[in-house]
Amino acid sequence: MTLPEPQVPSRPSAADWAARAFFFCILALVIFTFPFAPANELDSSWRMVLAQAFHDRLQFGVDIVFTYGPLGFLMGKTYAGLYYHIFLVAQGVQAIVFATLIFRLGLQLPLHRRYVYFAFFTLLGATYEDALQQMVIGLMGFELLRRHDEKLRLLPAVFAVLLATLGLVKFTNLMLGTVFVVSVAALHLWHRRRADAAWIVGWGLGSYLLGWMLCGQNPLNLPDYLFNSWEISQGYQETMGLPTPPEGLLAGLVTVGLVVTYLVGYVSRLADRARAITTGLALCAYVFLNWKHGFVRADGHMIGFFFIVMVPAVAFPVLLADGDQLRRWQRGLTVVMAISCIAGVTIAIPGLMRGVLAMGQERAFGNVDKLLHPAETRADYDYKLHVERTYFDLPKVRAVVGQHTLDVFGFELAVALYNNFNYHPRPVIQSYSAYRPHLSRLNLKFYASDRAPEFVLFKLQSIDRRLVTFDDSEVLSLLLHRYEYVLTERGLQLWRRKPGPFSRGSIAPQPIRSAVLAPGQPFLTEDLAEHHLWASIDLRPSLLGRLRGFAYKLPIVTLRIETTQGTTLDYRMPLPQGRTGFIINPIVEDLMGYMNFAGGKPGRFLRSLTVVLEPGDEKYFEDGYRITVSDLPPSDAGQAFFAQEEKNLFRMFSVVPTSYSSLTPVSEGTIEGKPVMVFHAPSELTVNVPDGATKFAGAFGILEGAYTNGNSTDGAIFTITWIRGADETLLLEQPLDPVQRPKDRTLHDFEINLPRGDGARLRLRTSPGPQSNYAWDWTAWTALRFK
Repeated sequence: MTLPEPQVPSRPSAADWAARAFFFCILALVIFTFPFAPANELDSSWRMVLAQAFHDRLQFGVDIVFTYGPLGFLMGKTYAGLYYHIFLVAQGVQAIVFATLIFRLGLQLPLHRRYVYFAFFTLLGATYEDALQQMVIGLMGFELLRRHDEKLRLLPAVFAVLLATLGLVKFTNLMLGTVFVVSVAALHLWHRRRADAAWIVGWGLGSYLLGWMLCGQNPLNLPDYLFNSWEISQGYQETMGLPTPPEGLLAGLVTVGLVVTYLVGYVSRLADRARAITTGLALCAYVFLNWKHGFVRADGHMIGFFFIVMVPAVAFPVLLADGDQLRRWQRGLTVVMAISCIAGVTIAIPGLMRGVLAMGQERAFGNVDKLLHPAETRADYDYKLHVERTYFDLPKVRAVVGQHTLDVFGFELAVALYNNFNYHPRPVIQSYSAYRPHLSRLNLKFYASDRAPEFVLFKLQSIDRRLVTFDDSEVLSLLLHRYEYVLTERGLQLWRRKPGPFSRGSIAPQPIRSAVLAPGQPFLTEDLAEHHLWASIDLRPSLLGRLRGFAYKLPIVTLRIETTQGTTLDYRMPLPQGRTGFIINPIVEDLMGYMNFAGGKPGRFLRSLTVVLEPGDEKYFEDGYRITVSDLPPSDAGQAFFAQEEKNLFRMFSVVPTSYSSLTPVSEGTIEGKPVMVFHAPSELTVNVPDGATKFAGAFGILEGAYTNGNSTDGAIFTITWIRGADETLLLEQPLDPVQRPKDRTLHDFEINLPRGDGARLRLRTSPGPQSNYAWDWTAWTALRFK
C-alpha cells in the first residue's frame, strides 16, 4: 500500500501568489551575480582572456583551445574593461530564465517538499554557477523525457535553444545537453515518432550552429573545436587530479550507491520501460559527468557533485515522474540521499552549511545594494581595474613592444590585457593546460609557424608540485632558439622573435638512449651529465588502471630525480606530459635554472631518473615503461640575460665586470649613505679597459657592520692591477683597518692614471688583513668608471 502525496491546491490564493512572487524574486536575486573583480592570477586570467577572445573574434578550437566555448566569458564574467553591461544583462536574463525553470518544477511538488526544494536552490544550488547550469540542463532534459508522449512543439524547441546556448558556454554543458537531446530523440524513435525526433534534434543542432556563427565562429572549425575540447577535457582528468580526502570519497561513494539503488528501483518498476531506460541512462550521464568534475580535482569542486545529486532528491517524485509502486520506499531513499549530499558538502568545504543563511542574505542584500547604486558599483570596478593596471604596469616592455603581437608564457595572462598589448595567444593559452601530446603539438606548431607572436612575456611557473619543464615543454625548448632575451620587468622576461626563417626540425631532440624499466628501477644518466637532455617517459595504465581512470582517476605518479651531487628531488609526473617529453638536464627547477640551461652556468646535473609508485598502486600500471633520453641542441640565449643581470647588479658602476668572485655572494650595502657593492674578502673582479681611457676612478671602503655590534675585522687590503698580456703593473694598494684607525671608516675616493696600451684589463682585489682572518671583511667598491 502506498500513501498518497498531499495535493497541491488547484487555485492558489492571493497570499499564495504573493509568496510565490516573493520567493521567485529572492531566487532570481541570488542566481544573479555581478562580475568578478580583475586579478592577475590563474583563474581570473583565463576568464578575462575568454572575454578578449570573444571581442577579437578568435576561433575556438583553432585559435583558442579550452574547456569553455565562445560564450564561456559570460560564466567567467571577470571585468577587464570589456562587456560590463553585457555581463549584467546576461546575468539578468540567466537569473530570470533559471528561476522560471526551477519554479516551474517546484510548483508541481507537494507543499512540504516544495519548500525544501526552493530552500536548496536558494541557499546552495544558486551559489555554484558551474553546477547550477548543469542542474538547469537536467531540469529541462528530464522534463522532455517525462513528457515525451505529449504532443508538444513549442516546449522542445525552446528547451533545445536553451540547451544549445548553454552548450556554447562550456564543453561539458554541450556534452550533457547532447545526452538529453539524443535520449529524447531515441525515445521518440522507439515509439516511431520520427517527426518528433527530427524536431528536437533539428532545433538543438540548428540552434547550436546558428549560435556558433552569431558568436563570430566559422562552422568549418566545429570539428576542430569538438576534438580539441575533448582532448583538453580528457587531459584535465589525467593531469589535474588531487588526492581525495578519505571521508570525502566515502561520502561520494555512499551517494553514488544510493543513486544506483534508486535507479534500480526506478527502472525495474516504471511501467513505461523505454522511458525508464532512457531516463535512467540520462541520469547516469548527469551524475557521472559531475562525479568526474567533482572528484578529479577533489577540493571545493566536490560540492558540485553533491549539489547535482541533491536535485533528484529534493525534486522527487516530479523530476523523473516516478511510478507509484515503490513511492514510499523511494521517498525514504531520497531523504537519505539528501543527507549524504549535505554531509559531503560539509566535508568538501567545512563550515559552508553553517553559513548558508548568512551567505544567502549577504548575496541578496549585496546585489540589491549594487543594483540601487549603479554608478558607484561601476566606479568601484573601474577603480579595482586601475589598481591592477597600475601595479602590473610595464612601461619598459611597452616601449619595446609597441603594437607588435605578444603572447604570455605561464598562467598569469591578465598582465597582457592590463597593458593593452596586441595579445596574440597560442592555442592552449595557459602553460599548465598543455596536458596531452596533441595539445603540446598545437602550441609547438603555432610557435614554429609564421603566426608566432613577435614578443613573448615569459614567467616560468607551474602547479601541483610539477617540474616546471613539464608544462608546455616543447614551446619551452623552442623559445631558446627562435627568440632572444630582451629585458626583465616586474619579474616578467620579454623575449623577441629572431628575424628570418625557422626550421622546427633543427631543434628536434635526437634520441641517444632508451630502455624499458619497471617502476622503481632507476635510469642512469651520469655519463651524459655534460649533455643537454630531453626525456620522454611512457608509462601506461593496466586494464585495471584504465577502468579506474574511467570511473574515477589514476593514482599520482612521482618522478624521482637524483643529481650528481647526490640530492634527491621528487616531482609529480602527469602521465601524458611524461609521454610528451621535457627538458631534464641540466636540471631546471626555476627561472634561473632555465636561464643557466640556456648558456649560463648550470648548478645541477642529472645522475638518474626513477618512476616511483606508492605501495599498492602497481596493479594500476603496466609492469614496464619506456624511457628515452635525447640530445637537445645547446642555446646561448641566456647569455644576454646574465649580461643584463650583471649590469643591473652593478648599476652603481659605469663599467660591468667581465668576471668576479667573492667569499660570499655579492650584495648591495651603504657606506656614508652611498650605495656600494659588497665583495667579501678575499674577492676579485676584472674589468676591460676601453680604448682611449687614461684614468680609472671610484671609491672603496668597509661596511660599518664589520667593526660595530661586537664584530671586529682585522682590516683588508685593496689593490688595483693593470694587466696587458704577461705585463702587470700595480696601480693602487691601500690597507684599511677601521677598528684601529677611525679615519679608515669612510669611503675612500681614488683616481689613478692608466698606462698606455690597448687590450688591457684591470684586476681589483680585496685581501684579508695582516692576520689573514677574513671574518667580517665586508669590503666594497662603488662608482667605478673610466675617464
